Amino acid sequence: MRSLHVRASIGVFHLTSKAFESAMFDLIEHCGLHVRRAISYEFFPDGITAVAILAESHIILSTWPEKHDLQLDFFCCGDTSAIDRMLGAIPEKLNCKIVSSRVLDRDSMVSVPS
Repeated sequence: MRSLHVRASIGVFHLTSKAFESAMFDLIEHCGLHVRRAISYEFFPDGITAVAILAESHIILSTWPEKHDLQLDFFCCGDTSAIDRMLGAIPEKLNCKIVSSRVLDRDSMVSVPS
């Protein structure tokens, strides 16, 4: 079973905390992944982090308001084509663009092209 880990920096986003959470679930569903548990936390005065434990592993989305950035941490085991679907769907589902991304093959611990 192959295991891939994605780290991405996502450009300026324009979502409220409720819309952010909803967009994360839309993204997960679009990728054919299965949520087991999810939690989000809204920071004061702004910022939000959402974590979803997936049947396939996990996804974490964290805003970084002072840098106008969103960070994605996504680990996927098994059907790693979900990584391509995830990276391809982010601009539409989260209304933003991917600034940079890095995909790590956790089996060999080397970077693979993203």
